[in-house]
Amino acid sequence: MSTRYSFTHLLTHSPNHLLTHPLKDTFAGYEMYEDPDTLNYMYTKKPLSPLEGDKYEAHSWDIPPVIRSPRERRIALNYLIGFRSKRTRSFGEKWEMYRCTVTSYDFFYNKETKDLVLYTPPELSFPVLQRSSKAVKKLGFGNEWELCKDQYGNDFYRHRISKDCFWDQPIDACEVEAKDKFCTAHQFGHQAREQRWYSCEQCNRSWKNAGEASKAVLRICEPCIFRCHDGHRGIRFCMSSSVVCGCAAVCRITQSKCNGCELSAKQISIQRAAYDNRTEIIRRREQVALMPLVFAPVPPTWSNGVKKHQSGWLLSRRPPPKGLLNFGNILSVLVITSYYVRVYHEEKFVTETNLPSGACTIKLFTAVIVAVS
Repeated sequence: MSTRYSFTHLLTHSPNHLLTHPLKDTFAGYEMYEDPDTLNYMYTKKPLSPLEGDKYEAHSWDIPPVIRSPRERRIALNYLIGFRSKRTRSFGEKWEMYRCTVTSYDFFYNKETKDLVLYTPPELSFPVLQRSSKAVKKLGFGNEWELCKDQYGNDFYRHRISKDCFWDQPIDACEVEAKDKFCTAHQFGHQAREQRWYSCEQCNRSWKNAGEASKAVLRICEPCIFRCHDGHRGIRFCMSSSVVCGCAAVCRITQSKCNGCELSAKQISIQRAAYDNRTEIIRRREQVALMPLVFAPVPPTWSNGVKKHQSGWLLSRRPPPKGLLNFGNILSVLVITSYYVRVYHEEKFVTETNLPSGACTIKLFTAVIVAVS
């Protein structure tokens, strides 16, 4: 090797070789530099105590065996982050959340350690984020969902009753048009509510001819105008004030049906799809418990011993214990709801413990934890 490209020259010809030869990466006590002349990578073992006279040693153009696997993992991780995944959320200067575009798996990336985390960091759990979050909007047919924004500016969805939180928007956490909402009198228990109300002259005649209601003004809420009085004559907007909708009362007089007190076709369709989505969420949670995510190298051979032509790292799931078809015997089952904790052993009831109000945040779904023999 010529003097120009010797390691002694490359590392010592400048008083500060870090400025002349950029440090590209570090692996398990080794540093990787790029030669600015040839653009080749060189590897050297960094000194443990430079102040005590330790020098760089073990110079090599070839990858040292001890860092081969960490380097391959770093390259695969950079490819996963930069090309195969999409950043969905950012949490300050430390954490980022990604979703693999091929497998749809979510994972976190620590920008300080330059490594991925396949579980939710404790400081990014929903109980912690909710302490500094703010509700922005109410969603759903009964305003049962809240669109919240955390301290980092990320949106998440919280169920107002169960307190369950999700990053992805639930199907039934939608903005509902007036024509698909319930009658406000039916929705709020026939209590006066600040709202936009209308008048229908066609129904007002029947209302005035009824002796029991001739002195009262007929006020109709916006959902009922769309759902019950569509096509009627003399519909006009009056004002916004605190009133009680009288559509159900006039429908009794005219012997008709108040559609605002029944489920709309759109709500039935959305709620059916939301139920299917919750079932899928439960299945995914069970899958995560049984087969957690791993970022591991692809085995070099097939199950029959034949060598594979390709190799690399892959974000996948661990195989289930004893395989899917022969999972094993379920010894114990722990059922957690918002009101109690029940323990079963070998399909026999063991004990039950009641929970105080608000003690458990798992209210929308039931968690089942199994122990495999």
